Amino acid sequence: MQHQQQHHQRVRRSTRTAGACLAAAAVAVAGVLVVPGLSGSAAGTGTGAAEGCETLTHPLGDATPYTEFVETHGVRGSESEGAIAYGGDLGANGMTVGTRLTSAASAPTLVVGGSHGQWFNLQRGSAWVVPRSGVNFNGGGSYLDANPLDITTAFTGLRALAARIAATPSTGTVLENTEISAQPSLVLRGTDPVLNVVRPTAAQLASGRNIGYDVPAGSTLLVVVDGAEVRVKGQVWVREGGGWQQANDSTMATRPGVLWSLAGATSVTIDVGSAWGGSILAPRAHVVVERAGHTIGQVLAARFSSGYETHQRLFSSSLCLPPLTPPTSAPPTSAPPTSTPPTSTPPTSTPPTSTPPTSAPPTSTPPTTAPPTTPPSGGTTDVTVTKSASATSVHGGERATYTLTARNLGSATATGVVVRDQLPAGVGLESASPGCSAVADVVTCQVGDLAAGAVHSVRLDVLVAPVAGAGRTPHPQAHHHLTPTKTEVHVDLEAGQTRSVTLSCPGGTVSDGAVRVDHVDQGTGTLADVHVLSAQSTGVETWKAVLRNDAAGRAQAKAFGVCLPGSTEPADRQTGHGDGHAHDLVADTALVTETRALAPGRHSTSLTCPEATMPVAPGHDLSGGAARLVASEPTATGWRLDVLVQEATTLTASVRCLRTATTAVQGHTHQLRTTHVERRVVVPAGTVVEEQVICPDDAKGVVATFDLPDDLVGLGHDPRLKTRAFRLLNPTGTPQEALLDLVCLHDRTEVETPGTDDPAELVNTATVTSTSTDVDFTNNSASATITVLPGSATLALPRAATRTGRSLELRVLSSLPGSAKVTVTARGTKGRVARGRVRLDPDRARASDVRLTKRGARLVRAGRADRLRVTVVPSRGRRARGTVVLDGS
Repeated sequence: MQHQQQHHQRVRRSTRTAGACLAAAAVAVAGVLVVPGLSGSAAGTGTGAAEGCETLTHPLGDATPYTEFVETHGVRGSESEGAIAYGGDLGANGMTVGTRLTSAASAPTLVVGGSHGQWFNLQRGSAWVVPRSGVNFNGGGSYLDANPLDITTAFTGLRALAARIAATPSTGTVLENTEISAQPSLVLRGTDPVLNVVRPTAAQLASGRNIGYDVPAGSTLLVVVDGAEVRVKGQVWVREGGGWQQANDSTMATRPGVLWSLAGATSVTIDVGSAWGGSILAPRAHVVVERAGHTIGQVLAARFSSGYETHQRLFSSSLCLPPLTPPTSAPPTSAPPTSTPPTSTPPTSTPPTSTPPTSAPPTSTPPTTAPPTTPPSGGTTDVTVTKSASATSVHGGERATYTLTARNLGSATATGVVVRDQLPAGVGLESASPGCSAVADVVTCQVGDLAAGAVHSVRLDVLVAPVAGAGRTPHPQAHHHLTPTKTEVHVDLEAGQTRSVTLSCPGGTVSDGAVRVDHVDQGTGTLADVHVLSAQSTGVETWKAVLRNDAAGRAQAKAFGVCLPGSTEPADRQTGHGDGHAHDLVADTALVTETRALAPGRHSTSLTCPEATMPVAPGHDLSGGAARLVASEPTATGWRLDVLVQEATTLTASVRCLRTATTAVQGHTHQLRTTHVERRVVVPAGTVVEEQVICPDDAKGVVATFDLPDDLVGLGHDPRLKTRAFRLLNPTGTPQEALLDLVCLHDRTEVETPGTDDPAELVNTATVTSTSTDVDFTNNSASATITVLPGSATLALPRAATRTGRSLELRVLSSLPGSAKVTVTARGTKGRVARGRVRLDPDRARASDVRLTKRGARLVRAGRADRLRVTVVPSRGRRARGTVVLDGS
């Protein structure tokens, strides 16, 4: 979560905690609205909209970390990338939750107070559901013993916040023009770097105009809408870099402060031909997403119905509002909709229409076992951690420093704060800030109490292991086997349904993914009525597709993934190096992407991978409009994707880059071997055909490629590893020719390559915890990455050695296996003071067997040998020398 910084003097205001006002409504005190469960501070000076403003810390209260936060019931037909919480019933079937979370296993990321549908795939965190069943915990979580939320009380605070926002004066403008794609547009414009407030009318929003956000990046945009029934129709755009882009995950990443506030609405309908960007605060309304690519932001509503994905984009952790003057009229008093539960059968059709619900209060009651969700002292605590490295790249054998910074973004003191850092293989800890201790490779730093707004940093100094720049003579027959695998899942789609499906390759790399459309109920449509809106890698190990069925009947499809192994198989023993070693395959963690707004027509997008890598997992994501993928082809430097656009859309094209050499082990690497197979086929008029492309005998297909004419419809392809089976539909009256091809990975690597020119990437992740209740569990981890460059050094010496009696512990990092002779001298003396041997292991530092000579022991006791000159001579590779400080007794 991004914390919006305010550069104003702040004075703490008195507040009431949620635990102290379980059923209290917001009240006006001396002309200032006090919001239960929220805390704030008054700013004394400032300019523009923020002049004299009051900063509300975590303005959404307990809803802060939830992508979906619903007072009563919901009907869902697709994935949520974030955490979700429902006070009542949730009808869902096979719903995936939390794909973008990094939360701890104990975090309450799935909360359903009433009955729930069948089978949630919870990617991170734990769950409160009744009964305790139907959840697949894919991130190590478990069932919670008590409901962690008092949603009824939380919504008392949210309704008060919406009323407060409704009383905030407008600072921006609403313009009706044609500046977005020369189409009728509704531009929401503001220039203040902190707060912009606009008020479009319900009639303007229902007109079908393009809706554009034009405010400074990082500022807050409050879109205040009056009326009981609100329908938003059109496409959502963002002004960026002097031009307009349709809302997508990238454009909304710099705009976490977009909030639609509908204090008096009882019915809100979203009908947009693009992705929806912005959080929705409609605490009395039934929010229905009738049409959207997906929603980006939080949904806080009395009820929620959607067959579309909700993407994680949490609202800002602070909101600066002008002081409230006494209202001239009472805030809306209409109650939430009735809480009629859905039937026990999970939904199988389109989301319900937006018929306004009645105004009876919800039937759900506050859970009696829920603990207070704010600290007894008042306000909120929110600990977060950031992490940085002293350099983005170093040569092996050099040193680096990690800085871990814990912050309390809340308004109350956080207690028992602890920062932990799991050091990755490839670095060795040399020193740490006071209060930090290390066990194995885990560094634990006791921070203690952290006041509101306080910051505490710790420093970890590490020695980076060398990456072999030179190794032994290659063996002419040494190689390793590789075994790709396949994963698949069946997908059923009801008429009009949009559904997402996720595949994973645990411990490996997704090299390809595809959706094959198999069947549409007879007489209800064609295979071309099933559209793949998105098919892309979401992580090195994961892939996701989003499908929409526009037929009038039921459709069936299958989603397939190809998995590369995380490492090779052990080396063949007949090579003379039969120690069972293996090499890792490495794919870049970040995708190469490009996002473009596209008009109707055929468009090509090219992506480039760095040198010494190859593209895998080509992907596309379409936000709104109407388009389909017609080409996916390798190029000399990367990958090309073509889409045929019928209605303007925003395309995000992506590819992951796989290194063509394995990691270095025992001073050598292996190159991967690939072959590209092509085949041209002719599809007869009016037919559906299956055509196969076959790899050589010693290879498996890992990435499918194709180039189709505009009139030919691709229905997906099935990876059968040796072959790839493509389904093609020709709806025209003439034959159509297509190019089908396949990238094949050979079963064996090349023979050894001594040394390596391939850098190693070290990803280091830190976490922060506290004993106080943390209002946002989504921001408790952070990572820093160092790229280690190959160098001539094969050994790295520590700065200090530990002495116990006459034994010296000297932990040497090495890029080559074997052993080394160690000799030690002392400054100002002649002869050796210690000698011995050390075992060299490329995976970790080994303790040495080095002993002081009798003369060396006397010098040490006399204090004449506290700084030692160490020489390490390995059995192969270059010798290393360095000065080591002696520590011990």
